[in-house]
Amino acid sequence: MKFFFMSFDLISFLDNFKHSRTIGGAEKQQFLLINELMRRGNEILICTNLERAHDAGKKYRLWRYPGNSKYLKYLLVFWKLVCFRPEVVYLRSPSNIGIALVAYTLLFRKKMVFFSAHDTDFDPNVNLQNYNEKIFRLFIKFANHFFVQNMTQAAILKKEFDRESSLFGNIISIQKLVGNLSTFKKNYFLWVGRIEPFKRLELLLRITERLPNGQFVVVAPVNVRSEYSEEMLARTKLGINIQYIEFAKPGELDKYYQEARGLICTSEYEGFPNIFLEAWNNGTGVYTLGVDPNGIIQKSRGKLGYVFSSAEELVKNIHQVLDLQDQAYMYEYLIKNHSIKENVDGFLALVSS
Repeated sequence: MKFFFMSFDLISFLDNFKHSRTIGGAEKQQFLLINELMRRGNEILICTNLERAHDAGKKYRLWRYPGNSKYLKYLLVFWKLVCFRPEVVYLRSPSNIGIALVAYTLLFRKKMVFFSAHDTDFDPNVNLQNYNEKIFRLFIKFANHFFVQNMTQAAILKKEFDRESSLFGNIISIQKLVGNLSTFKKNYFLWVGRIEPFKRLELLLRITERLPNGQFVVVAPVNVRSEYSEEMLARTKLGINIQYIEFAKPGELDKYYQEARGLICTSEYEGFPNIFLEAWNNGTGVYTLGVDPNGIIQKSRGKLGYVFSSAEELVKNIHQVLDLQDQAYMYEYLIKNHSIKENVDGFLALVSS
């Protein structure tokens, strides 16, 4: 089959971060899916930002998004689709360029699939501030398949637009852990994420202040400079019990996950965080201030981590639940729900029907 992927920031993964430090969970999921589809013999065309492509084009078929043209870009994207003739057009998160994708799929009777990123993706009150309302609603109306990361997203999509969806677990290359990783643990907690308001790094800073004897490692690239990111960055660097790491490639993060006593998540909302999968894949529990897709952490009774209602509750109780982590349970959970093969099998079955 032929697939067309629209992803502006995917180039960072395609050239192994040689010239860019733009990193995101949505891009990682697209990267894993593209590689698996290519491994199975499918033909892929990726529309992305090629300013820093370099040698990525040796392995991947790329086309530069004509973003500088205000109106012509819609026609150019449509024409590229006509020339390539993909059976499936893929988009992750809403975009005004969706009008070109809708036009192609309707005229040529092809399929458009939408993969959600955050729980806010289907919330009109959020997205209609950023996108043309008619295009947004047209896109939602004519997309053939919606793939969601959790049942909260499925419920919002059904309530707001009366559209059904399929649950697609975020995927990860699962590693079998050998031995007891507790021997690798060091006395620090880990926080990983972009410095953006919804990630709520300020709550982590509050936790570090109230646990002065604790140690914390913060891996936090700044994708977009803002007053908020500058303030958070300055405060993080001043923390006497914080080691700040500006950037680490996905593979390089394994060391920090394996050594951490736990991963702390302070986000206001997510979809299904890649950092959860990465932590469990390295035998480390997740301690979150609310984000718990499908209630899996709470249901695990401490084996995957723990859900706290506030930063204050985490400070008070986290040391009491650390010993509940279960590396074997983490591995079995990943195998059952997040393996690349099974999830891509389900994806192909749906888009091929």
